[in-house]
Amino acid sequence: MIYCPLCHSTMVGKVGASQYYCRNCYYEFKLGGKGVKVYKVGEDGILDEVEALSSQLQG
Repeated sequence: MIYCPLCHSTMVGKVGASQYYCRNCYYEFKLGGKGVKVYKVGEDGILDEVEALSSQLQG
């Protein structure tokens, strides 16, 4: 089971290869070899990386 790395919810759906969307906090995240990248979904559907959150989750 996949958990959201931000809010730890299990309400997560897969949207692509290693890419997920949290229906609780409304962020997308991508799991990769270099850690987790977090994206905010814009009203137009464009993904903007939230570098502050991504770097926090890197450890």
